[in-house]
Amino acid sequence: MRVIASNTVAGTSSPFVVARRVHIVTGRSSGDVLLGDEFFLAAHDDLGGKLRLHRVNLGLGLAGALLGELVLTERIAVKRGHLWVSDTRPPEDVLSHSVLSHLMNEDDVSSVTPWLRYLAADAYDQVGTRLVHSGHAHRRQARRLLRTVTVFDLVDPNTAAGPVARLSSRLHARHPLSLLDATLIGLMAATGLEKEVTRDAPVPAHRLIPDLVGRLPPPLRELVAATETAVGDAVLSHRR
Repeated sequence: MRVIASNTVAGTSSPFVVARRVHIVTGRSSGDVLLGDEFFLAAHDDLGGKLRLHRVNLGLGLAGALLGELVLTERIAVKRGHLWVSDTRPPEDVLSHSVLSHLMNEDDVSSVTPWLRYLAADAYDQVGTRLVHSGHAHRRQARRLLRTVTVFDLVDPNTAAGPVARLSSRLHARHPLSLLDATLIGLMAATGLEKEVTRDAPVPAHRLIPDLVGRLPPPLRELVAATETAVGDAVLSHRR
């Protein structure tokens, strides 16, 4: 689905969306909840642990989430397809610190898209390792299609189900969303994961998502749009 819809511009959302609008509560993100971890959990089935996304989409979504963590903590800014470091103070999280250091060391690359592709290459392993360190996952090696891959098994099904259950509940009830949760829904929609929070809704909750994402602060809105574009380009490249 197109995340940024034309009918969200300049307050021209459809009457249906306006009447049932989900509000966003702005404010700085809590360091206890990390966007990348939440996306990782949402992208896995909470019972069997199987991926809900193609690996390419997963990597790009996690890359967008890692950059989103730095936007939410006001370490980087995003505008007109470019990003730059706005605060060089190291984040508390080790992985966020590592991503920020990469951005600072390669400041000649300012376009968002190359950074999404670069970070996507090992975002799954990086975020999975962070979840291992926090006690939410175990790492193991598995054979897939004649090769060995790293797999992360989630420890607690309730923790694994948390992001999707929370977003689904709040979206269906039209309860306000935190800035982190609104960005998470945007990244889920950008990668094709939004059905996990819109299924079984009493009304078509998916109609709310373009309006919701359209009201994100511009840096986060641009990041979601760039992630969606990168996913679309990856799909087209795979088909050629």
